[in-house]
Amino acid sequence: INRKMKKNHHYIPQVYLKYFADKNKKDREDKFLWVFEDPTTAPYRKSPKNLCAEKYFYSFNDDELEPDHDLIENYFNGIETSVSKMLNELFHRKSGFNDKKRRLLFARFICFLHFRTAQAREYFRIHLQNIMKSKFVDDINKSGGYKEWAKKKGDRFSDMSEANFLESFNKIKIVPKKVLAMENMLQASLMTIPCLVERNWTFYKPQKAEDVFVTSDNPVILLNKNFKPDMMPGIALRETDFVFPINPHLCLVASFFTDERYANASRDFVVDINRLIANKSYKYVFGSTNDFRRLFEPH
Repeated sequence: INRKMKKNHHYIPQVYLKYFADKNKKDREDKFLWVFEDPTTAPYRKSPKNLCAEKYFYSFNDDELEPDHDLIENYFNGIETSVSKMLNELFHRKSGFNDKKRRLLFARFICFLHFRTAQAREYFRIHLQNIMKSKFVDDINKSGGYKEWAKKKGDRFSDMSEANFLESFNKIKIVPKKVLAMENMLQASLMTIPCLVERNWTFYKPQKAEDVFVTSDNPVILLNKNFKPDMMPGIALRETDFVFPINPHLCLVASFFTDERYANASRDFVVDINRLIANKSYKYVFGSTNDFRRLFEPH
């Protein structure tokens, strides 16, 4: 049976984004989210199906394999299906995680969501690029150093100093095989699941209905006060917390230093979370309202 390939791969799933849609729409309108690019420009509306998607984002080629456009996309669809009911129950405040299987499935969804984004793709590209560059430099050193290596390469490098060569080399952008980035992404996601499961899960609910959480194109935040904001904190470290806005009225904070419970969130707390999400976004922040002050400014 010939199955139609999916061209548009969502790196933030619609099953999640739809809960951040503006609920004040008229019934005949399509669901939409408010998209914030930066604090100085007005937000615009867009449907979940047209957000955080790229043509063949999860497809890959390999020298020994046929191109595969659907394998990873279908795998993620299975993960999304496993939590779609939970996301709906959480939105209607009807769900808990006393059941170990439900907790594990939801943790799997969050961990894969963290590593499947466009931002994570760039992180893995840089990580693999650095590995490849380090190996190349090691090979030069093993051959007797730069001068010996340059002699073997001939006229192209004979007049170039080692410092100039390394400066030019560091500017080169290496794009590793996509299949390697996929492998790293899958391994990292699986290794992160136990780290999330074992932490205490605190679900924060805004005290006032008009206060709402936002999300972004990088919705799962790893937070560790001992790391600089632009650094990726160690996932296994006890001081690293997970922050994940589940919907406008519920945000999960998983930490060894909080209790396993539902807790009320003040306006200031909601704003602090929203600012954190905005600061950690890749390009876009998504809200269920276009009221910038309500989302990002405390009383």
